[in-house]
Order: sequence, then structure tokens, then C-alpha cells
Amino acid sequence: MKHLISILLSVSTTACALPPSEYVGAPIQGRVVDSKTREPLADVLVLAQWQLQGGLEGHSIGVLHVEETKSDAAGAFRIAGWGPVARPADGRLGDSDPQLLVFKSDFLPVTLSNYGHSSPGTRINLSLRESFWDGKTIALQRFDGSVNEYGKRILPVLAGATHFLYLGDTCLWKRVPRTVRAFDIEMVRDGKAGVPLTGTLSLSHLMIKSACGPFDDFLKAYDEAR
Repeated sequence: MKHLISILLSVSTTACALPPSEYVGAPIQGRVVDSKTREPLADVLVLAQWQLQGGLEGHSIGVLHVEETKSDAAGAFRIAGWGPVARPADGRLGDSDPQLLVFKSDFLPVTLSNYGHSSPGTRINLSLRESFWDGKTIALQRFDGSVNEYGKRILPVLAGATHFLYLGDTCLWKRVPRTVRAFDIEMVRDGKAGVPLTGTLSLSHLMIKSACGPFDDFLKAYDEAR
């Protein structure tokens, strides 16, 4: 009975909370270290996305905003703030955003969000979107195993964290070249190691989005600009 009452209260709170007309993303900064040595890790990819929810069940319908950066020699990173951005009529931000992917090759990727760090439904009416992980130190674990074993561990995580790249005809992937390149490198390396790629999201799918321009040319221009 107590569990049922808790669910009903949660639904009631969510239903009464009205989403704002616009959103503003607060900056996110932090530090990335080796979980074993506690030494800072440089060149760690940090991807932040603010996923839109729709319908009564709050299923994902797209991404309002996405940003990426990498850590410096001291392991420090900063995701820039953004906004204000008008809320789409058919979507809203929920309890989890922003979702973070923290990744460096040969380490196990970490995905983080605001989920579980506030009561359900209490963030729906907030215009300012802040991250629970702002100012925190994030530890990555170096993987001790074969390339084949590593690929099997990380590809599902990377695919899940970057599914927004493939939604509709948007060209969001052009805003996250580090993410695109890192994923591409891992796909090629793991494929050569015999990792089955069936069921993962292939970046070759981006090449068919003609409205966004040639995918290969995009990666070539990015590599030349580095």
C-alpha cells in the first residue's frame, strides 16, 4: 500500500509540474583521474546531452542541446553553458539531463546523469538545467584485457550514449566531431579484432544523410584542423 501511494504521489507531482517556456544550460566543469593511480587523465572525451522527453511515459524523442570537450593535462574539463533555448511544443526536459559520457580509449567509459539525485518530477518545471556532477572528480578504470574483450564491453555503452546522432534528419553529429572520430576509431579497431558489430550503431549510417554533407569529408576536415 505504501509503495502504491508513493507511485501515485510521484505521478501527481509530475502531472502538476509544468515545463518552462525556455531552457538554459549551466556550465559543467570537473576533473578526470585514473581510478587506480588517482593521476589526472588528459584528452578524455566528455560529451553532454540534454535529451527531450515526450508523451505521458517520458520516452526520448530527441536532443535539445549537445556539447563536447576534452580534459587538459591536469584532467580538468569544462562544458560551456548555453541558452536560452525555446522549449519545443512536443517535448520537455525531465529528471535525468544532462547525460554525460566520459571516455578515453583503453579505459572503461562512464555514463552519468542527474537521475536518482532528486525526487521524481521535481526538475520538470526548472528552466535552469544544472548537473549534479558539476565540480566533481570522475574516475575512469583502465581495462585489463584483450582488444576483443574491450570492444565487447565498450561498444554497447558508446552506442547507447550516441544514439541521438541517428535521429531523424538532424545534423547534430557535426557539433560533436571528437565524439564522432573517437567512435569511428574504436569501431575500426574493434572490428579488426573480431568484435561482432551487429547490434551496434554504425557511423556509416551518417554517410547517407545527404542534407548534412559528405561524412568522409567532414572527418577529413576535422582531422586536418586538429
